[in-house]
Amino acid sequence: MKRFAHARVVCCLLILLCSGVLFAQSLEGMLTQIDHAFMQKSPQTVRAILEKTYGSEDYASLEKYVLSKSKGLFITNQLELIQEMTLAVIDVNLGSDEALSLYYVVENTLEKRRALHAEEEKLAAAQKEKETAYIESIPEPVKAKAEAEYEPTVATESGEKVFIKPAVRNSDTVWNAALNVADVGLVFAPGTSPAIKLCYGLGVSSDVIYYGQGFSLGATFNAAVQPLSVSAGGRSASDVIWDFSFVPIISISGLETPNVYLRLGFMAQQYNNIFDENGKKEIFCSPVVGVNYRNVLLGPAIFDFFAEYYPGHIAYRGIQSAFAFGANVNMPITRLQYSSLILTGSVRDNCFIQDKNFANRFHVTLGIGVKRDE
Repeated sequence: MKRFAHARVVCCLLILLCSGVLFAQSLEGMLTQIDHAFMQKSPQTVRAILEKTYGSEDYASLEKYVLSKSKGLFITNQLELIQEMTLAVIDVNLGSDEALSLYYVVENTLEKRRALHAEEEKLAAAQKEKETAYIESIPEPVKAKAEAEYEPTVATESGEKVFIKPAVRNSDTVWNAALNVADVGLVFAPGTSPAIKLCYGLGVSSDVIYYGQGFSLGATFNAAVQPLSVSAGGRSASDVIWDFSFVPIISISGLETPNVYLRLGFMAQQYNNIFDENGKKEIFCSPVVGVNYRNVLLGPAIFDFFAEYYPGHIAYRGIQSAFAFGANVNMPITRLQYSSLILTGSVRDNCFIQDKNFANRFHVTLGIGVKRDE
């Protein structure tokens, strides 16, 4: 009899142990399902789990777990999801004071948010109505002037066209002037003595541009003198080399390339050993015809490139053609109130095609000046 009593006790213990394991596995599995439901933002799944377990021993643990995870959503400001998950608890257990309290806290917060959004929309609508009324009250000539002077830009939020970016410059006229403290040239003239000379001197340069409606008009001025020169053999050369040019420029802003300017002007220079029929040196003078590509930006530096033809060569014996090409650059050093202090530089090559050879002068300048900013 004692053996049967002991066997019954052991069986009861085994049954209780297996039940505890199954209960623990079942509770752990439902908690995992609730985690997945929160990840998927599915209050329907939470409600189904709670309805299935309502009245069981593990319901209280599941409800507490759902409310705890709902409160954690305050960190990410997911108020609507908190309300939906809390409502799932209330639908199953209307007597849950904690769920009811949490629901009303969230509802009051959402109500305040909705009221704030409604007030903001009301203010925005009033502001838009005010702006519309103001725009309608502006005379048409004033509107046309604004559209001509300002580029339309689309506002990101409203998608409406607004005028915020000036299409015109601070001033219609832009100018700069510089002193070239270094003007170094290399003169190459075969058939003359000396054939090669290295020259040094000073110069000045300036340009001015007026930006009108549909066109740009201006002029460039350059003058330089090089009193110091050394020939290839190391001997000092006595000739003083100088040059001068004044070239008006014009551009049609309506073109696809408004930075292209036509150059029409006058130049004079003396450094190519040009002689008349009596062997006397002549000064080369000529009209200037060329093109200029301006305002090429590279970082803070502004470049312009040019090419020129000198048709006056037909008036000189032995010169078949004359032309020049080069580039200028200016870079701001410091900003003044209405202008900038700038560094300037240029590279230029003048070529003369003669009957039996050619003459060439290549020179580089470096200067400092002032620019009236755009």
